[in-house]
Amino acid sequence: MLKRLHSLKGMKNNTKCIDSSSIDNENNLMVVVNVLREVRVATMSILESLMALMSMPNPNATRKSSKGYFSSKLLMRVNSLSSWEKCDAMTLQCANKRLEAVELAIENFEGELECIIRRLIRTRASLLNLLTY
Repeated sequence: MLKRLHSLKGMKNNTKCIDSSSIDNENNLMVVVNVLREVRVATMSILESLMALMSMPNPNATRKSSKGYFSSKLLMRVNSLSSWEKCDAMTLQCANKRLEAVELAIENFEGELECIIRRLIRTRASLLNLLTY
Protein backbone atom coordinates (compact mmCIF):
# COMPACT_ATOMS: atom_id res chain seq x y z
CA MET A 1 0.00 0.00 0.00
CA LEU A 2 2.79 2.42 0.90
CA LYS A 3 4.58 1.65 -2.39
CA ARG A 4 1.42 2.58 -4.30
CA LEU A 5 1.08 5.75 -2.25
CA HIS A 6 4.66 6.77 -3.11
CA SER A 7 4.11 5.97 -6.81
CA LEU A 8 0.91 8.06 -6.73
CA LYS A 9 2.85 10.98 -5.29
CA GLY A 10 5.44 10.47 -8.04
CA MET A 11 2.71 10.58 -10.68
CA LYS A 12 1.46 13.81 -9.18
CA ASN A 13 4.87 15.42 -9.62
CA ASN A 14 5.46 13.91 -13.07
CA THR A 15 2.69 15.53 -15.09
CA LYS A 16 3.35 15.99 -18.79
CA CYS A 17 2.18 19.05 -20.66
CA ILE A 18 0.60 18.84 -24.10
CA ASP A 19 1.95 21.23 -26.70
CA SER A 20 -0.82 23.61 -27.62
CA SER A 21 0.35 23.80 -31.26
CA SER A 22 -0.35 20.07 -31.72
CA ILE A 23 -4.02 20.58 -30.92
CA ASP A 24 -4.50 22.98 -33.86
CA ASN A 25 -5.83 25.74 -31.60
CA GLU A 26 -9.23 24.19 -31.11
CA ASN A 27 -10.67 26.07 -28.18
CA ASN A 28 -13.19 23.38 -27.18
CA LEU A 29 -10.55 20.69 -27.13
CA MET A 30 -8.29 22.85 -24.98
CA VAL A 31 -11.12 23.36 -22.50
CA VAL A 32 -11.74 19.61 -22.33
CA VAL A 33 -8.02 18.93 -21.85
CA ASN A 34 -7.85 21.48 -19.03
CA VAL A 35 -10.92 20.01 -17.33
CA LEU A 36 -9.46 16.51 -17.64
CA ARG A 37 -6.25 17.74 -16.01
CA GLU A 38 -8.24 19.21 -13.12
CA VAL A 39 -10.23 15.99 -12.74
CA ARG A 40 -6.99 13.99 -12.77
CA VAL A 41 -5.47 16.16 -10.05
CA ALA A 42 -8.62 15.92 -7.92
CA THR A 43 -8.82 12.15 -8.39
CA MET A 44 -5.17 11.70 -7.49
CA SER A 45 -5.64 13.82 -4.39
CA ILE A 46 -8.64 11.75 -3.29
CA LEU A 47 -6.82 8.49 -3.99
CA GLU A 48 -3.79 9.71 -2.08
CA SER A 49 -5.96 10.57 0.92
CA LEU A 50 -7.78 7.23 0.78
CA MET A 51 -4.55 5.27 0.47
CA ALA A 52 -3.02 7.17 3.36
CA LEU A 53 -6.12 6.42 5.43
CA MET A 54 -6.09 2.74 4.48
CA SER A 55 -2.38 2.36 5.20
CA MET A 56 -2.85 3.47 8.80
CA PRO A 57 -2.54 0.56 11.24
CA ASN A 58 -5.79 -0.83 12.59
CA PRO A 59 -5.68 -1.70 16.30
CA ASN A 60 -8.57 -4.17 15.89
CA ALA A 61 -7.37 -5.83 12.68
CA THR A 62 -8.75 -9.25 13.59
CA ARG A 63 -12.41 -8.26 13.70
CA LYS A 64 -14.54 -6.57 11.10
CA SER A 65 -16.03 -3.21 11.85
CA SER A 66 -19.79 -3.17 11.94
CA LYS A 67 -22.44 -0.57 12.43
CA GLY A 68 -22.87 0.15 16.10
CA TYR A 69 -19.65 -1.58 17.13
CA PHE A 70 -18.41 1.15 19.43
CA SER A 71 -21.67 1.68 21.27
CA SER A 72 -22.29 -2.06 21.67
CA LYS A 73 -18.75 -2.49 22.99
CA LEU A 74 -19.35 0.31 25.47
CA LEU A 75 -22.65 -1.20 26.58
CA MET A 76 -20.96 -4.57 27.12
CA ARG A 77 -18.47 -2.89 29.42
CA VAL A 78 -21.21 -1.01 31.25
CA ASN A 79 -22.97 -4.29 31.94
CA SER A 80 -19.80 -5.76 33.42
CA LEU A 81 -19.16 -3.02 35.97
CA SER A 82 -15.98 -4.62 37.27
CA SER A 83 -13.78 -2.39 35.11
CA TRP A 84 -16.09 0.63 35.43
CA GLU A 85 -16.65 0.75 39.18
CA LYS A 86 -15.20 4.25 39.50
CA CYS A 87 -17.26 5.70 36.65
CA ASP A 88 -20.74 6.92 37.24
CA ALA A 89 -23.67 6.24 34.95
CA MET A 90 -23.87 9.83 33.69
CA THR A 91 -20.28 9.73 32.43
CA LEU A 92 -20.94 6.47 30.62
CA GLN A 93 -24.13 7.77 29.03
CA CYS A 94 -22.31 10.91 27.90
CA ALA A 95 -19.52 8.80 26.39
CA ASN A 96 -22.11 6.59 24.68
CA LYS A 97 -23.82 9.63 23.14
CA ARG A 98 -20.48 10.97 21.92
CA LEU A 99 -19.59 7.63 20.35
CA GLU A 100 -22.94 7.49 18.59
CA ALA A 101 -22.37 11.02 17.29
CA VAL A 102 -18.94 10.00 15.99
CA GLU A 103 -20.44 6.94 14.29
CA LEU A 104 -23.10 9.10 12.66
CA ALA A 105 -20.48 11.59 11.46
CA ILE A 106 -18.39 8.77 9.98
CA GLU A 107 -21.42 7.31 8.21
CA ASN A 108 -22.29 10.75 6.79
CA PHE A 109 -18.70 11.20 5.63
CA GLU A 110 -18.75 7.79 3.93
CA GLY A 111 -21.99 8.67 2.15
CA GLU A 112 -20.64 12.00 0.94
CA LEU A 113 -17.41 10.35 -0.21
CA GLU A 114 -19.36 7.75 -2.19
CA CYS A 115 -21.37 10.55 -3.80
CA ILE A 116 -18.17 12.41 -4.75
CA ILE A 117 -16.66 9.26 -6.26
CA ARG A 118 -19.82 8.56 -8.29
CA ARG A 119 -19.88 12.15 -9.53
CA LEU A 120 -16.18 11.95 -10.51
CA ILE A 121 -16.86 8.76 -12.46
CA ARG A 122 -19.83 10.37 -14.24
CA THR A 123 -17.79 13.48 -15.04
CA ARG A 124 -14.93 11.37 -16.38
CA ALA A 125 -17.31 9.37 -18.56
CA SER A 126 -18.92 12.54 -19.89
CA LEU A 127 -15.56 14.08 -20.70
CA LEU A 128 -14.39 10.92 -22.43
CA ASN A 129 -17.60 10.90 -24.47
CA LEU A 130 -16.93 14.50 -25.49
CA LEU A 131 -13.44 13.56 -26.61
CA THR A 132 -14.65 10.65 -28.74
CA TYR A 133 -17.23 12.70 -30.69
